[in-house]
Amino acid sequence: MAHTAPKTVDAGGIIPPELEERRGFLSLRDEDLRRLTRLHDLFRDEAGGVVERFYEHLLSYPSLSQILGDSQQVERLKKLQYAYILSLTSGRLDQDYLDNRLRIGRAHERIGRQPQWYMGAYGILLDELCQLIHTHFGKRTDSATKTCMALTKLMNLDTQIVLHAYFGTRQQKALEKSEQLAAVGELAASIAHEVRNPLAGMKGALEVLRHHLAKDPSRVEIADGLLAQIERLENLVRDLLTYARPRPLSRQPVELHHLLDRVVRIVAEIAFQDTGKGIKAADMERIFQPFFTTRHRGSGLGLAIVRKIVERHGGNIQMESQAAEGTTALVLLPLEAIS
Repeated sequence: MAHTAPKTVDAGGIIPPELEERRGFLSLRDEDLRRLTRLHDLFRDEAGGVVERFYEHLLSYPSLSQILGDSQQVERLKKLQYAYILSLTSGRLDQDYLDNRLRIGRAHERIGRQPQWYMGAYGILLDELCQLIHTHFGKRTDSATKTCMALTKLMNLDTQIVLHAYFGTRQQKALEKSEQLAAVGELAASIAHEVRNPLAGMKGALEVLRHHLAKDPSRVEIADGLLAQIERLENLVRDLLTYARPRPLSRQPVELHHLLDRVVRIVAEIAFQDTGKGIKAADMERIFQPFFTTRHRGSGLGLAIVRKIVERHGGNIQMESQAAEGTTALVLLPLEAIS
């Protein structure tokens, strides 16, 4: 049964202005969309094999296999992939099309599929589909080439929209997280401020008491233990206040070559790489979160404070870690932050 080509959209307002602009940038014309509608029957019959080969390749990479989930999840993704391939022949770039691509981008962000994997996967899928197209057209190489060019334009548009949704979602989450952390920080600072004075009073009283107990070593030991715990709480209070209420920046012009000479000397003396047991992969995304710690006596604020200081100078900090090999910290600062 012959497939009736769906109507292509016109420029009469169905396509949102930004989508229209992106389509124009890629030179994706109505003729290209009409050309792709003629692939519907081919894709309907052959896309299943393409999807199987596509996922067989993806699942051969352990890091991707972990993201994709169990076999039931993979089967569900295969069905969605098959539907996506068929949608490439719809000839429509309407609001439903836009909403579908935006959902794909948000889903990729939610499951943690990094853009490099996503874009690589699109390239693999495009290659599979173009091979199918060239086989279908046989000696009509000109038609095959034009059809593959049209498909490339459309999938490039898809990639743009998906990445727009991916990074937009990530930015929104970062903003919400920043606002939440700011509120937590203010609350923590308020509590810390209320605790600081009573701690100082307790410490002073214990020091006086310890002086009077000097002749009884067992009681002195108890007093020392209490003083150590108070000191630990004081350190936590200090870290809370540092995180929640950092001091104002004081930027000054410097002689850049002198600064670089100092940096070279400092780097030669201080290593930003250790050879410890490393950080677990499951913990890497949480190491900069306030109060997250894997140490029995840690406050969980050290790296949060470090990142805050670096970011207030317009820079960023990156961490890389391998199990049983250690951890590397890289601090990047823009030139204007030190000029």
